[in-house]
Amino acid sequence: MKSLRIEVDEKSYKHILFLLRNLKIKGLRIIEDDTTKKRTDNYTKESLKKLFNKKNVELFKTIDNPLEWQRKQRDQWD
Repeated sequence: MKSLRIEVDEKSYKHILFLLRNLKIKGLRIIEDDTTKKRTDNYTKESLKKLFNKKNVELFKTIDNPLEWQRKQRDQWD
């Protein structure tokens, strides 16, 4: 079985869903998923966590005081 994912606006969604439901194709299973920004943000955060958990890198190891480091970076912009 294959999957197809489409993202459409609300008006088109209703028409496409109507069409798919009326096709009467054996083996067609419609799974509705209302993607929201919150889900997308959570998915992105989880994906990043998984990615960085696989890495053995200590970022910013040489920075003792993050606030002071940040101030110095900003001073360079002026």
